[in-house]
Amino acid sequence: MTSLADLYVLGDDLKKAIGLYENMVKEKGDSPKIHFNLAILYARASKIEDGIKELKKAIKLKPDYIEAHLALAVLYELDKNVEEAAKYYKEALKLDPTNTRLRRQLGKLYFRMDEPEEAIKQYRSLLKYEPRDVAPYIELSYMYVSVSKIDDAIKTLEEAFALGERREDVYLALGFCYNKKGDKEKAIEEYKKSIEIDSSNPKAYFYLAAMLEEAGDRKKAIENLKRSVELDPYDAESLNYLGYLYAEENVSLDEAGELIKKALELDPNNGAYIDSLGWVY
Repeated sequence: MTSLADLYVLGDDLKKAIGLYENMVKEKGDSPKIHFNLAILYARASKIEDGIKELKKAIKLKPDYIEAHLALAVLYELDKNVEEAAKYYKEALKLDPTNTRLRRQLGKLYFRMDEPEEAIKQYRSLLKYEPRDVAPYIELSYMYVSVSKIDDAIKTLEEAFALGERREDVYLALGFCYNKKGDKEKAIEEYKKSIEIDSSNPKAYFYLAAMLEEAGDRKKAIENLKRSVELDPYDAESLNYLGYLYAEENVSLDEAGELIKKALELDPNNGAYIDSLGWVY
């Protein structure tokens, strides 16, 4: 019967597959695998609560069933019950402490729960188990910034550079850190390094433009915003910012109006963009 249920799944007939697994549960209620499979089918059918119940039955039958703990955590996340999600991620980690995917997910969840110190703790442990992956260093740096530990954020990104790879996203994160630290000159330097490596990222030009404007160089800020808009003509922030600077400088006012109107088409309820339009007219 399992094979038949699998065929229904492959054919996207979830209703029949669920019916077959529900019958199997009645016949073999002591099989954690059948409860698990039924839970996944319930989840695919958007029956999250039913899926949660089946996964709990699977765990009761097999307490070390790590896949069930992980699936339960994911379903609780989908159900927006982050406390229970964190509980089952932690249970899964007890069963597999070196699982970096689990630890990373738990860290991200803590961050969304507004518990940045717990998130940082998980990420520091993650780096012990997976020290060669650059992405967690970047994510950790932003977590440090969120709790105003800017120097720790910069140190973490320097650790990423020690891995021997020059990456544009690390320089971008460094620019962000130095901006938060109030060191505009250093922020500009890091954003420029990011662009040297990857000249196709519109956000790098946007962030560089913001720093240049703060430093008083509006001409170069405009040049970088123009490049940002060229690379992504549907980025409302860049469109509005460029239009606003044109208006501030009292140049290209017709173009400024068009840029800001386009930004408003993309984000009609943005009050800042409406204010920008007022500077043009």
